[in-house]
Amino acid sequence: MDDIRTTNRARILELLLQRDTVSRKELSQRLDLTNATISRITKELIAEGVCCEGKSYQSGNQLGRHQTDIFINPEGGFVIAICISAFSRIITITDISGKTHHEAKIPLQAVKSPKSAIEFISNYVEELTKNGALNRKKVLGAALAIAGSINIETGYLKQAPLLKWRNYPFGEHLTERLGCPVRVENIADTLCLNYLERTGLEDDPYMNIFLIHVAVGMGASLAIDRRIVRKRGNEGLIGKTPALWHSDKLIRLDEISSGEAILQRLEGTRNLSNDTHSNITKRFQSAVDSCNKNSVLEKEIFLEAGKTLGASLMALTVTFSPDIIVLAGPAVAAEAFCEGITNTYREISKGTDAETTKFLINKTSYIEATINLALREYLCADIVR
Repeated sequence: MDDIRTTNRARILELLLQRDTVSRKELSQRLDLTNATISRITKELIAEGVCCEGKSYQSGNQLGRHQTDIFINPEGGFVIAICISAFSRIITITDISGKTHHEAKIPLQAVKSPKSAIEFISNYVEELTKNGALNRKKVLGAALAIAGSINIETGYLKQAPLLKWRNYPFGEHLTERLGCPVRVENIADTLCLNYLERTGLEDDPYMNIFLIHVAVGMGASLAIDRRIVRKRGNEGLIGKTPALWHSDKLIRLDEISSGEAILQRLEGTRNLSNDTHSNITKRFQSAVDSCNKNSVLEKEIFLEAGKTLGASLMALTVTFSPDIIVLAGPAVAAEAFCEGITNTYREISKGTDAETTKFLINKTSYIEATINLALREYLCADIVR
């Protein structure tokens, strides 16, 4: 019974996060729960300070009892969201209704090591506390999205290749410094979890989503029956899959379709491992801009990289037939890249069940997805995992 109650509570909060304000009647109708169940749970949430109740009103021209809207109390608590990648280094403090009160860019020098990153994050939160801008007692927890390989259960960072971080108990040490629980995820899974939430509670409970994330490296996330399939927390495994044979040599997917591979084709044999990730991201963004301005070389290279990825996606997803394939990451801003992916996939999938698969281009920023992860982790824990 307690499990059912927890699930129902999470579903109510999930809907409130999506819709801002909802009447008890609508909660009952949309979630297929009895009026008594809705009344009991919302009463508990209001007593705990998590939710508030608006003024009573009569809906339209309908006679009968007045209704009151329920909404999440913005003073009910805060979450900390942190994103660390080559393309985004941000920390935010957001109330549980979804409004961000504080935001800061994490400087480049602060991500030279995991220790320096944790030092900056904890000092930033401590400064807000000292200035009276944040009540630490109301911080429910933190979520960190990072480009790399993570042990999801412990928050242990195995590697973050572009940052050159390896083997560090990030979750444990950050929890100690912040004094609150910390959820650590890779970026691909963070984005995919965001799409599971966005598709809505009333949608197909057996929905399958495959998200491909292309930045300097490559990552992927898979949700089957609306649950993330865990891959030891390593989003980059997709890049190691075979893409094609060339002169009796096996070529991996990340050697053709990753941001690094695209830059190497554009710039020759330049070794990116000696570059700062700041320089790499600037050059990659410049390449994307040139592609969209119809520069012949950039457009051709992005198109070919997309075609290879599109062909590989068909082979990778044929066994679980995703309802949606989400294209995410800085590379998908290049129109030719997305064109190569979708057109090739469509061509190969003709006459199969896969031809009904929908493609979506991700528009959610890394930090927005991380904020959503934090809110759902600490308000709707029964759903988010």
